Amino acid sequence: MSRRLLATTLILVLLALLVAGCGSPKPAEQKPAVKIVLRVVTPWPQTSVEHLGLFTFLDEVTQKLGDRLEIKYLGGPEIIGSFDQFEMLSKGVFDIGHLPGNYAKNFLPIAETLHLSRIKPWEERENGVYALLRAEFEKKMNLVYLGKHASDGYLYQLYTNFPVTTIEDFRGKSIRTAPVYVPFLKALGAGPVSMAPGDIYTAMERKTVDGFGWPTLGVLGYGWAAVTKYRIDPGFYPVGIGLFFNLDTWKNLPEDIRKELETIAKNSERATYEKLRQLVDEETKGIQAQGMTIIKLSDAEAKKFTTMAFDAGWKDVIDKDPVNGPKLKELTTPK
Repeated sequence: MSRRLLATTLILVLLALLVAGCGSPKPAEQKPAVKIVLRVVTPWPQTSVEHLGLFTFLDEVTQKLGDRLEIKYLGGPEIIGSFDQFEMLSKGVFDIGHLPGNYAKNFLPIAETLHLSRIKPWEERENGVYALLRAEFEKKMNLVYLGKHASDGYLYQLYTNFPVTTIEDFRGKSIRTAPVYVPFLKALGAGPVSMAPGDIYTAMERKTVDGFGWPTLGVLGYGWAAVTKYRIDPGFYPVGIGLFFNLDTWKNLPEDIRKELETIAKNSERATYEKLRQLVDEETKGIQAQGMTIIKLSDAEAKKFTTMAFDAGWKDVIDKDPVNGPKLKELTTPK
């Protein structure tokens, strides 16, 4: 074999061994995707029944998006005062809030539609109420409104230590209240008394007030049945707690995650509706078992009672927003 042929053969053998030893070139290693972390704060403690809808939403987010998105619960009013949370959320101090519309009334009067509406959350999506509210929250408050958690029977109520047969019986009485009750109590001729929930037990026990306003759920948990004689039926405004994202946070999320969150929010509306309905039945039985009496107003008085409540509530909204207020009242009042 000639030297040239031998050299060529050796080169070819060496090349073959080199290729065999190296195998196919390795692809460049991809860095793992960084999980998105968002923060949520609530106006009441984590265990409060008001936040059932939020945690129903968060559970499904974890199931469907947990590998890409984590939502950390930071705490309740000990983190940020309840009445400051809308403003802090709009500024991006945290990313997600679960708040009643009446807490935003000073920024956006029509936010009170969340409790003045008398139709179901999914009906609001169908007839334009949701779209109008979403646009206004975004424009006026830098927030994305994703939906509402409410249910049949989960209503704002009045509880008293005096019997009630007509609406005139409220005149001159002192009633502990939150801002949502004030227009109605004034229309009834009662005296609204601002007071933290933690003070209600002592105030009722010592007769500092004659009654208090609170939703259908929660009286058992706070132990107020021990110092309260009556729940007055019917309740009036439906409790409606909205799910909100800071707008800048929302825009920075990938589009597919935003779409999934929209779907999960819709699912949580219906799931929460049914869960709350069951809890209302249990609460009603529970307060009766502890000695409270439910006073049911006559049909005529009940109609006057609820009509006065909604008229007072909507008047306040319409006075502040004469354009959108009447439109929303029309859309959310059953025909």
